[in-house]
Amino acid sequence: MITEINWELLWILTVWHCLIGTAAALVAKSRGRNFSVWLS
Repeated sequence: MITEINWELLWILTVWHCLIGTAAALVAKSRGRNFSVWLS
């Protein structure tokens, strides 16, 4: 069982998740979809 949290990896994954979500929302907006639905 892993008890130690790798904070650096957690931050990298969090930032990556936000960037991918924003990119998907921007693509959706460019195709006429609802930006806020895709962002959430």
